[in-house]
Amino acid sequence: MTVTGSTQEPPEEVARLAAVALVWTFTSPNRFLRDRATKAVVQLLLGYPDVLVGLLDQFLDQDAALVDDPYLFERLVLAAYGVLARTNASRAQPELLARIARRVLDSVYDNVAGAAHASRNALLCDAAARIVRMAHRTGGVSDEEAARSHHPHACPEVGEAPDENSLDARYPIRGKASERLWASLRSSFSGLADFTNYEVRPAVDHFSDLPLTTPRPPQPDSAPLVHEAVVLFRDSLPEAVRDVLASDESIRALLKNSWRQQQVLNEGQQQLLAACAPEPTREQLLAAAAVDKEWASRWVLDNAARRGWTPERFGAIDDIYGQGRGGREGHKAERFGKKYSWLGLHELVERLANHRHMKNGPTRQFTHYPGAAALYLTDIDPTLPPAPHPLSEPVDAVPAPDADTRHDTFRPTVLDSQWNPPAPSLPERDRLEEWIGSTEELPDLAQLGSRTVDEAAWVVLNEYVSDHAAGKDWTGQAEQWHIVHSWLVEDAQHEHVMEFLSSRSLMGRWMPEPPAWQAVYLGELPLLQHDTDDDITLSHPDYAIGDTEPPAAPNGGPVTSSADSGSPTAAVDPSNLGDEEIFDLLEQFKGRRTKTALTEEDRLANLHKLAAQWSEPLPAPVFPDRFARSTDGSPLRAYPAFQEYSWSSSGHDCSMEAPAGLALPCTRLLHGAGLHRDPDNGNWHTSEGQLVVRALRGTRPTGTINTLLVRRDWLTQRLEQLQMRIVLGMFGERQPRSSDHLRTWREYSQTALLTPDTGRLAASRLLTQVRRNPGR
Repeated sequence: MTVTGSTQEPPEEVARLAAVALVWTFTSPNRFLRDRATKAVVQLLLGYPDVLVGLLDQFLDQDAALVDDPYLFERLVLAAYGVLARTNASRAQPELLARIARRVLDSVYDNVAGAAHASRNALLCDAAARIVRMAHRTGGVSDEEAARSHHPHACPEVGEAPDENSLDARYPIRGKASERLWASLRSSFSGLADFTNYEVRPAVDHFSDLPLTTPRPPQPDSAPLVHEAVVLFRDSLPEAVRDVLASDESIRALLKNSWRQQQVLNEGQQQLLAACAPEPTREQLLAAAAVDKEWASRWVLDNAARRGWTPERFGAIDDIYGQGRGGREGHKAERFGKKYSWLGLHELVERLANHRHMKNGPTRQFTHYPGAAALYLTDIDPTLPPAPHPLSEPVDAVPAPDADTRHDTFRPTVLDSQWNPPAPSLPERDRLEEWIGSTEELPDLAQLGSRTVDEAAWVVLNEYVSDHAAGKDWTGQAEQWHIVHSWLVEDAQHEHVMEFLSSRSLMGRWMPEPPAWQAVYLGELPLLQHDTDDDITLSHPDYAIGDTEPPAAPNGGPVTSSADSGSPTAAVDPSNLGDEEIFDLLEQFKGRRTKTALTEEDRLANLHKLAAQWSEPLPAPVFPDRFARSTDGSPLRAYPAFQEYSWSSSGHDCSMEAPAGLALPCTRLLHGAGLHRDPDNGNWHTSEGQLVVRALRGTRPTGTINTLLVRRDWLTQRLEQLQMRIVLGMFGERQPRSSDHLRTWREYSQTALLTPDTGRLAASRLLTQVRRNPGR
């Protein structure tokens, strides 16, 4: 098109032929080719819904038996999901969405013997289930139809894995003449191999050995204790501690803490204590036992060989291609043997998901199979637009001094002095100390928190700006940065929240943090559920700061920070720990330091001390004093007003050379507001097409800018609907850009409330302070 000068869309048949050629590349083990082709198919088919339907009909139905490669099916269905998500098919094309969802249900979930059945690949099942869920939410498929994609569904049994001797007989590493046979494939499955430890084990560790056909048994610690053993254990204790330490509650607590047992009990008493626990049933043992990584590795290896990997077909090319590629990074092309290994692992996960309970026990994370994304098996986000190819010509006119943006998925925005704040005045090095000591020209949230763009007023929900003076990096040149966060607060609490914040710095990072989503596709945000209410209570660290100088320490010296870089880190708040937890930590630390064996006298003293501690009644639950309260005693709460999305460029997604990240309004603001996001960036529009949210990023000679703006009139109206107010907070530093621990810097912090009547920001007094680090 560039050569001919044509601006017309290619004919549908041209798009179909191009898509068919790209789909066949989905079978390649080369991740760079396969991942970029996936993004290319999504981009190509955004305007060709009939071509997309035709591809699914062809590859999932008509020619499925001729393909025999789950790599193709997995990526084709994932690309279909990417097209539907990026075109907002739920709203714009519900009939197309329903049609594709039914095609996926018929091809992926009906015939268990079919080549494209979900049971063959966990990633294929994951992509298909996403399409079905999307259609179900819009009413395109019924509850009964959607249930066909739920786990458990039709799937072959897990089966058995061959033992090591069988593997050696079937797949010898070397031949009689010492030629390499199965070495390149088997090298990934040794006990210390990266694939076994970093891919197989994390994927299967969540599953137990208990079949789904057997009901999940109760946890062993909820079963009655063995009465006879309890009596014997009680008799072994000194009479003064029996009533406390031989109670059922104390025995259960001791059984869960082997370190404490060693501190207070001798070897014989520990044996009597162990006998108090009822013998676990076979079902309980199976439910608590994670699938063994060695067994799983043998299963995957055998599966890869049964798929068709042989030394004759792939040994030579894998040996050549694998030379010099021993790094552990995920961002690399792979051998054919690794492709077959991934296929085996993804089939094993799908079989386990349909035939095994999730693991019981203290490390349990899931009660039901959570999907491939929760197990970190998904490797590419098809809802992201394609990133520039590494061979693309650079387009940055003025790149930042330490940021290469040529390969970014979301292109930088040209600075226009409207959306971006002005650059700070940065001094030469001979004036660095004077600049840090000065309070002139510090950032002011009353100005930073709002912008006027194209004659409309906008409010900053989130911003990160960093600027530093020219010169050799990290040699002491001046640097200034600031971050703007925002929170929603209830109407009835906004005055109390502002009063609480007025004298406290935000540098401690004790305010609620925004959700930072990973392994979630950008096209799925905002998630349907509201923001969780975890960690939304304002903490009370008493981190108040003065005007220019730090407060005095108890010994009369300056308050110092042990921070290693940019900003001082918040100290651990011991009020989070109970006395018993602190005692345990101190004793463990003492034990590691001394490494001396406990005498019987030591154990006896510890035993009486523990009995004294446990004999005290537990205090009634109270709201901890470290949390902030209003005048009526209710806790003050704040909800982060934005959320963050990120996708790594160092993992398995080889379609990107730089990480992708966006900030977007929180779910409370977006849910039910009728906004839709531009699929190519982070901008959000109303149903009438008005732009009300802008995610902007730019570079300048001194640094970088990331800003999330929302139109003030829309935000004010939305806050009235929610009966909430919005609070902005800004914090940052002036500092030398240096790795030297012996340095001085200035912190600053400020909060502001958006007033609904005037639309202005009522900012509190700027809190600022010079801090010094005397070194370690």
